[in-house]
Amino acid sequence: MNRKIVVVVGMLLLVSFTGGVFAEPSMQQMLNVFVTNFPKNQNVTVTNFPGTHLGHSTNDLVMLRCLLSGDSPELDCTRVFPDGTATFPFTIPAGSVLVVTDISWTGHSTLDPGQTQDIGIMIESACVCAEVFGSISVVLQDGTYSGSEHMTAGFAVSSSDKLQLISPFSTMIVMSMDGYLTGP
Repeated sequence: MNRKIVVVVGMLLLVSFTGGVFAEPSMQQMLNVFVTNFPKNQNVTVTNFPGTHLGHSTNDLVMLRCLLSGDSPELDCTRVFPDGTATFPFTIPAGSVLVVTDISWTGHSTLDPGQTQDIGIMIESACVCAEVFGSISVVLQDGTYSGSEHMTAGFAVSSSDKLQLISPFSTMIVMSMDGYLTGP
């Protein structure tokens, strides 16, 4: 009797699972959008849904490579496009905002191995200079340090702002910043 119950329960679970999988709506059905209170005399077709995990067009994605060596803290960056072409210096288009979501860096420090090297990014605007990113890295035996950060929300830089890198005791830093452009 006990064996019959196990078989019946097992079959019910299998049927339930199979029914649930095949009853699941297709991806096409899940992408349908219903708009209410839309004027009856207008038709709208939505195509080419933004294709990135960030909800932006791939044309809005920005990959910057920056080199800082010398006394000036201002970051001059090159924008690298997916096809391998590059534009230097990168400037944020007027009226747009750059949202930086990922940063990675490698640098050379004058600190002793084992000490921590600070690194920060500041935004200089017309009226204030504020730190928007900060991290630390351990200096290795050869004097190098590196790190990588993924920010859930990131930070925004307007077209009128300037980015500055703060990293005392560093002689050279190579930095990558990834994000997207958004704007009007």
